[in-house]
Amino acid sequence: MIKRAFYLILSLLISKICYAFSMPQIQTRLTDDNTKVTDYLFSLDDKVQSAVFTRNGFTWIIFDRLLWTQDNPLSNSSFFEKIQVIPSKTNTILQLVLPENLFPQVQKKGNLWIFSLAEKKENTNTLPIIPLKKEKGIYFKTERTKPVEWIDPVTQERLIAFPLSLPEEYVSSEYSVPSLKILPTIQGIALAPQTSKLFMQEEENGFLLTAPNGLFENEKIPFEWENKQELLDFSIYKHFTQQDFFTEKNRLQSLISNAPAEQKETFRLEMARLYLSQNLPAHALEILSNTGEKEETICLKAVALSLLNRDEEALKLFNQVKNVNFSLYFWKNLVNPKKRLLTSYIQQMDFSDPLKATILSKALQKAFNRKDIAAQKSLLEDFAKTKKTPYQTQLYHFLMGVNAENENKTLEALTNYDKAIQGPFSFIQQTAIFKKNDLALKNGDIEPKEAIRIFENMAFGLRNTKIEPELLNRLAELYSAQNNYTKALQAYKALLTITPVSDVPDKMTTLFTKALFDNQIASPLERIAFFNEFKELIPNDQTGNKMMHLIVHDLISLDLLDNAYQISTALAEHRLHGEEQQILALEASLIALLNRKPQEALKALHLIKQLPATTALFNQKAIIEAATLKALKQPYKQTLLKINLEETEKPLYFHPTLQSFFLEIKESLEQPQ
Repeated sequence: MIKRAFYLILSLLISKICYAFSMPQIQTRLTDDNTKVTDYLFSLDDKVQSAVFTRNGFTWIIFDRLLWTQDNPLSNSSFFEKIQVIPSKTNTILQLVLPENLFPQVQKKGNLWIFSLAEKKENTNTLPIIPLKKEKGIYFKTERTKPVEWIDPVTQERLIAFPLSLPEEYVSSEYSVPSLKILPTIQGIALAPQTSKLFMQEEENGFLLTAPNGLFENEKIPFEWENKQELLDFSIYKHFTQQDFFTEKNRLQSLISNAPAEQKETFRLEMARLYLSQNLPAHALEILSNTGEKEETICLKAVALSLLNRDEEALKLFNQVKNVNFSLYFWKNLVNPKKRLLTSYIQQMDFSDPLKATILSKALQKAFNRKDIAAQKSLLEDFAKTKKTPYQTQLYHFLMGVNAENENKTLEALTNYDKAIQGPFSFIQQTAIFKKNDLALKNGDIEPKEAIRIFENMAFGLRNTKIEPELLNRLAELYSAQNNYTKALQAYKALLTITPVSDVPDKMTTLFTKALFDNQIASPLERIAFFNEFKELIPNDQTGNKMMHLIVHDLISLDLLDNAYQISTALAEHRLHGEEQQILALEASLIALLNRKPQEALKALHLIKQLPATTALFNQKAIIEAATLKALKQPYKQTLLKINLEETEKPLYFHPTLQSFFLEIKESLEQPQ
């Protein structure tokens, strides 16, 4: 009894293995004003997120995960004129056509996700989301979420949805900017991008959508710079083609000619920014010759002169700028291989020691980010001469350590990392600890297990930092070397949620395959749990078929016959062909018979559309079909007439339990005369 209860509980825990979520309950009710409502109640994990919106005659329902792969739980409803499942490997995307007199609505109550069709809209407790213009994009203040992207099969439009969870949130009306349409929704967020590149940047309380050339038309011409630092940020022109440049140039020339006198200077400054972004400093100086002597103009002239290698003139102009923040941003953006004033000139400028140190620290970080080795060395030499704060001293030693490590000077690198670690508590200190231990591991000074312990403890402190991807990748490599496949794949999954790494998916598939086939120590229960956690990594090839067949046999070993039947029929129906398909269909039918479900056995047999490929398969199919008909209390002896019952051997490619069961049903059949 205890054993049976254990298997029952285990069956419930891993029931998701074949993507088989329970079918929805359907109920009809009347509201207080006698409005008829039909509810579809899905009992799902409370972490499931959804998006629902209506557009161009279709209602779209998107879940943030794959809920089912075969039978669509809404397909048999008479309330839908048409329903289609859009193919997706990781999400559930439904396209519905609803009667015009019914209104779709969404609610969530506990673990119930409720999709309702009402004769008129109900008052539900929902929260409208209002998109906000922020910086260079559109900001949504809501929970963090993963985008779902697909192509509308009718209009061939690119659509993106952001499924959300409790509380119910929706966009009340359409918002449009030149590069993007934000669609009205019933639940979640839906977008129709008008640009090929749209990026999502996670923020603390939401996420920001941006595009390379901006989402707003007037963003290219700021009539007022809220922060003067923006004047030296040329990134909005970064991806301009030659045609884009001429189009923008002509537009600005027209504005300069037709604008009121008080706005002409703003447009001239923008024209100079355009020229500087395309490395045309002489043209920028020419357009700036007709502007006043404001700090904005002086700075742009200094940039143009520096690009023309007229450094003395540039420095003379720049010394007139008194805005400290402006100065910092100026140096931060010019320290790179193509646009850089000589760093030695910093010492000649009339800056206080703290300001010099701050400028150099900003420039150093930029140089290391860009891997500009020449700038790194010269800036480190100058930085060593300045009077630094404790944090700047810590940064200096850390960067010296990185520089030494890049030059394979291990002892010097470890010494500098130690000095950085002894500084104040900061992100730099934590990064130095990681770098030191990683270098010590490579040098053989510490064991991999000790490095894993240190890195695991650091993972929480370095979350949402620039070093987190490198830390996760290192942990995944160490776990892989220790054959800890579960933790390695978990680390890689966490890495992909932060940043796309081109070779990580292939590494994950290789690890997943190795864990299932090469790790012979794992028990059937461990293999099933592992498979269930990472089933999205199943390759769509022969290797993937073998994986699923292996899991079928593990499920049979644990007497989880319902799950074994579902996976084996899925294999036979969707992934296999020829003799392999026939073998799996027979195996599925035998599983159903063992589970005392002859109707399902018959359904599996019907998957075999052609004559069995071999005589052995032909005979085995006849015996299984006869046993199925007998269990259904239907005539079966006719099925056995064309075979020799006694000479038919057990199918060796089946699970041992099924082989024994095959012999039992064979003996139970009476040979027809």
